[in-house]
Amino acid sequence: MVLPKPTNPSVDFSGGFIVFEKENSFLVLKGRIIRENDVLESFTISKISAGSVAFLENGFERTQKLPRLVVKGIVHSEDLPLAVIGKEHFREGNFVGEAKISKINPHSVVFEVN
Repeated sequence: MVLPKPTNPSVDFSGGFIVFEKENSFLVLKGRIIRENDVLESFTISKISAGSVAFLENGFERTQKLPRLVVKGIVHSEDLPLAVIGKEHFREGNFVGEAKISKINPHSVVFEVN
């Protein structure tokens, strides 16, 4: 049996990035938060890992590299909670790319995408 060759992927991940927290990772793409197993148009997100996203399209699994944002730490106080993402500090209300930090909790960061 001869399998067909995969075609060039039609998925455009430009402008997207991966956000990593301790136990939660997701992809921010075109104003949406996307998680593993989400179905979008003609493809399904199969795995989000460090710096890449794997997806199924037309029966083939493909991988696309993307920039990632790593939540490296949280400084939590009632007055001024901060999230350390990459090498920068962010406050509630700041934007990280397309994602707005809506809440910084003691053990997590809540992102909002319009």
